Amino acid sequence: MLEALNFAVGEIGLSGLLLNAAILALIFGGGAKRRVLGIVLLVAAFPLSSRIAALPLDATTIALEDAGPGLAGDAVVVYGAGVFADPVGGMWPSANSLRRAAVGQALSGKLGLPLVVSGGVVRPELAAESLVLSEVMRLPAETVLESQARTTAENAEFVAAIYRDRGWRSIILVTSREHTRRAAAASRSAGMDIAAVISASESVRLKPGDFIPGAKGLGRWSPVLHEYVGILWYMLSGKLDPSALTG
Repeated sequence: MLEALNFAVGEIGLSGLLLNAAILALIFGGGAKRRVLGIVLLVAAFPLSSRIAALPLDATTIALEDAGPGLAGDAVVVYGAGVFADPVGGMWPSANSLRRAAVGQALSGKLGLPLVVSGGVVRPELAAESLVLSEVMRLPAETVLESQARTTAENAEFVAAIYRDRGWRSIILVTSREHTRRAAAASRSAGMDIAAVISASESVRLKPGDFIPGAKGLGRWSPVLHEYVGILWYMLSGKLDPSALTG
């Protein structure tokens, strides 16, 4: 019992304990509206809830370990996920960018296909994502670097131009699991056929911590909500054909 309690405290942390105390105060110490708010926050604070909400965003068609030489496709395409500057001005890829590019590079080598890395300058003070990834990861010289795209829609648009120019018939898309739905739909809307969508994210196996509410649980909603808002915005702005969401 004591070990379980220590594990829970370690998973939650001080900020999580304070958050849970505030949620319980809303549930048991306020009126009906506060009680409803408290219950909603409590449910959202469980990491499991964001995992469930993210399931419709997963458009993965094949697991990385199952991607063998027989997998069709003319190129492996990776969309960047941001860079950041260190205190002395050095540029570094985000963790998601590194994971996507690492999986894409490994898959490109395994299948003997060209690698395309797309990502431009998202903020004036930062360098292009694809160029930073190429430098940090020492990508092969033959890697195709697309360095103009600032959004997922532009990733798809500019890679589609390369796709048409080289006469490719289909691509293998590599990105983060929660990003696969929007990235694949944007790519199809830009005129590309997708042979496979592969996730570069970590395994989705459930962990004991997924059943413990806390600040970490609420934090996991950020990329999930970002994707749902992004899909809605792309549909409303005509950048995404709704039929492309289902392949």
